[in-house]
Amino acid sequence: MRRVKHFKINTTRTPAFTFGDQFKIRTGIAKQLVEGEDVKISGFGNFQIRTKAPRPGRNPRTGEAVQVDDKKVPFFKTGKELRERLNLPKA
Repeated sequence: MRRVKHFKINTTRTPAFTFGDQFKIRTGIAKQLVEGEDVKISGFGNFQIRTKAPRPGRNPRTGEAVQVDDKKVPFFKTGKELRERLNLPKA
């Protein structure tokens, strides 16, 4: 079972984030993902780590067939509130 770290950011009354705040948020999210935890930010979305399966590939320089190992990649899914705000009709 995956552990989930949940963040709540009050975007309606929070002034602009300082660079230090932004750095702390980014490093906090990255740290949780490296530890294998999902990160949920209310009203914004969810960050997860997904594993891509191994696959055949090709060296672009030589054209030689190679095996690409499996790897972990970050994945972001927008939250309902953000999706709705992005799709509001423009006035």
